[in-house]
Amino acid sequence: MRRVGIITDAHANLPALKAALAAIDAAGCDTIVHTGDVIAIGPYPAECLDLLLSRPDTHLLMGNHDEYFAFGIPEPQPAWMSDEERAHQQWTHDQLEAGLREVVAMWPYELELPLGDGIARFCHYARHPDGTDFARIITGPTAADLDQLFGGGAEVIFYGHHHP
Repeated sequence: MRRVGIITDAHANLPALKAALAAIDAAGCDTIVHTGDVIAIGPYPAECLDLLLSRPDTHLLMGNHDEYFAFGIPEPQPAWMSDEERAHQQWTHDQLEAGLREVVAMWPYELELPLGDGIARFCHYARHPDGTDFARIITGPTAADLDQLFGGGAEVIFYGHHHP
């Protein structure tokens, strides 16, 4: 039976990522899924990206911070993005090899894997209906909210983005 280790929102926190990977290895997982935001916020974007890219059987999904690196910081600067966040995004991008943009740009937004007798879906968060961005975060979602956000087709959905 497949054992899947799931990580989300590493956010360039290398010590936490190493601890999570050690726990996943100790649990004997044969597949790892990171549901987005490998980079940004923390101080080790290059090291976290390198570590995850070097691991076999690891699926990396697109998060909003990964998307900013792969496709550019939104222009014009959105009202919700402070000047400080924009500066941090630029700092993060400056820490990474430019050639990695193409690698990250290839990451899918969603992945489905067979687990047991069903299907598990992995994503960073639901996409906006027009497909141009991630949907607005719903705090304290009900089952109906989640069904509307993520749709059907999977027995279980794993996502991150909303850190609590």
